[in-house]
Parts: sequence; C-alpha cells; structure tokens
Amino acid sequence: MLCRAVSLGQSGGELRFTGDEFEAKECPSWAEPVNGELVTKEDDYDPSVDINRDSRIINAVNQLDHDNDDHWTGEGNPRMSAVEELAGFDVKSAEVKALCPGVVREQ
Repeated sequence: MLCRAVSLGQSGGELRFTGDEFEAKECPSWAEPVNGELVTKEDDYDPSVDINRDSRIINAVNQLDHDNDDHWTGEGNPRMSAVEELAGFDVKSAEVKALCPGVVREQ
C-alpha cells in the first residue's frame, strides 16, 4: 500500500517527514493511504520516537533566518541558542544533525 506521512514518523527504521510517500503493508497512525482515507493503527505507535519534539525541532530549524547572523555559526551551522528559542526547549546539536541533515546557511 502506498502511504503518505501526515506528520513526522518512523517506518522501517527510517524517519519519514510530512509529505513523504512510502510503501507499507498498512499505513501507520501518522500516515494515510495516498487515496486519502485516514488509517489509525495504535499498535504502530513507537514511544521511543517523540514526534512532537522532533517536529518542533524541524520547524524551528526551518524558521531560521539565513540573513540573521544570530541564527548561524561562523561555519554556517544552525546556532543552538536560536533553535532552542524557536523550539521552546533545550536542543542538542546531534538532534538537529539527525533530523535536519545537511542544513547550512544559504549565502
């Protein structure tokens, strides 16, 4: 079955972002079949993946202003203090690297 993620989730050991399409026997609770019929499967819930936290980190990184020097390090990486302010909680750089690989300041 072809599924589309409607929020951040994990399938087959891979993070799936909103809008990602992937094949699965059944769509997990955070995805819907491409035909649009929402399917909820409680047994697919993985408590080790904090979808709300991950989503808030990704949203914070997406809100960083590429023209604002306070949002980026000298190397062009997201400044953790800016990500934390936008997310509303402490964030580790490893989380940003895992959730937003390759994000650097656009020149």
